[in-house]
Amino acid sequence: MASRRQFLTGLGALGATTFTGCLGLGAGGAPEGQQWSVSPGQSVEQFGLDRTGVYATVSEEGGDGATVGPDGRSYALVRLDPDTGEERWRRSLETRADALHVDGDRAYVLLGYLDDPRTDVANDGYTELLAVDGAGDQRWRRELPATRAPLVGDATGVYAIADGRVVALTHEGSTRWQTDLERPGVQMAVEGGALFVAGRRGGVDGAMAALDAESGTVRWHRDETVETPFTPETALVANADSVFAAADGELVTLDRATGETVWDTHFGDGVVTALGVTETDLSVATATDNQGQNGGGRFGTLYGISADDGVERSEFRLDEPVIDAAFRGRRAAALTHTGRVVGTELGTPPFETRYEIDLDWEETRRGRIDALGDALYVRTPAETVLKLVPPTETDEE
Repeated sequence: MASRRQFLTGLGALGATTFTGCLGLGAGGAPEGQQWSVSPGQSVEQFGLDRTGVYATVSEEGGDGATVGPDGRSYALVRLDPDTGEERWRRSLETRADALHVDGDRAYVLLGYLDDPRTDVANDGYTELLAVDGAGDQRWRRELPATRAPLVGDATGVYAIADGRVVALTHEGSTRWQTDLERPGVQMAVEGGALFVAGRRGGVDGAMAALDAESGTVRWHRDETVETPFTPETALVANADSVFAAADGELVTLDRATGETVWDTHFGDGVVTALGVTETDLSVATATDNQGQNGGGRFGTLYGISADDGVERSEFRLDEPVIDAAFRGRRAAALTHTGRVVGTELGTPPFETRYEIDLDWEETRRGRIDALGDALYVRTPAETVLKLVPPTETDEE
């Protein structure tokens, strides 16, 4: 297989751009472009976006005695207005949420219990999947065997991993199918009627399986697709032709119909932190943090790559590691470990900074960014959720 270095050699010199300036502070000291910032709890565990709202699972020390868990914390699911950040409703949860999936006007929350209070057996954990509608009302609740994140869904239902099995439920809570993969899955992606599961198989790392999302039938499975083990942080995306999986600095592309490797590459010391895909383009964000190790340095990189053959079309260098990124087509918004949000467009020279918003926090890996329409939503290490509307080219003129 060709390496990334060979791709670069074939393209010749590529432009690389570092930070070119930062937007100033707006009213009240908030960064320019910030629409609102809220702290719905001492700890924001996850958040999910829908056109009608922003959902977040939160926790805090103490709270109402009826909702405090064994760990002394209270947990809740909250819904925020996407335009104002106002809290629309708050629903108490009995325990910590292991996963959150938002689909349409419904939020699905995976609740993990370490011990079943109905038995005397230690560590006999189980899971409940809770479905809540846009008004905060429970639609249904289902008990599952010990289940692990993630949680994904499509137009036909929602999918969870339970004791090596994949369980598919309808949006009304009934079981559609269960398939035993004999492997602990750690990441999933669903696209175009196929469900892809990354994990281990028989103690072998780098296993991948494709299932028919309608029936649960296994279409194919592969072992050792990558040398590095898949983890819950593995980036996994798919389009109509291929499935793309990144483990540490490795990236493998498999034919979605057969599971055969189409192309693969390695990003050296860089760790892949986000992937985005269209029918023709693959966008990749990496973080390199080798300060003091053979002069490797600390920086981040965004790549625009041909989804068909892995040829690199663009490279955009940042002077800080990128911990997450939101991709919309070829537009990219990178989040660095000090809270800089940097926007660019991949694929078409010149590769330049379109905007930069400085959220100014201490170095951390705890931060996430997502996009909905023209807006960006960020979870900060200060346990806040904020909305940014970056300037457009018209605004800048």
